[in-house]
Amino acid sequence: MRFAYVFNGQGAEVPGMGIDFYQNTLIFKEIIDRADAVLDFDLPQFLATGDFAAHPDALQPALVAYSVAMHEVAAAALPDETALAGLS
Repeated sequence: MRFAYVFNGQGAEVPGMGIDFYQNTLIFKEIIDRADAVLDFDLPQFLATGDFAAHPDALQPALVAYSVAMHEVAAAALPDETALAGLS
């Protein structure tokens, strides 16, 4: 069986996305925190509040960090992927 991950692009984000994973899943939190360390905005706060329209310049890096973190969470529980794809 082949398995692929397809990540959403801009427009599918919602306030609070990933907050449960951030609070309860170590690998997700570690990845978000690593991204947060190099970004010039507070990534966990940005994802929690969902002030996306006011900061479109922050949205793309936030979505990439979120997608990478979600991939790692899923990869720990699901078969190895054959392909990855993303939209934006």
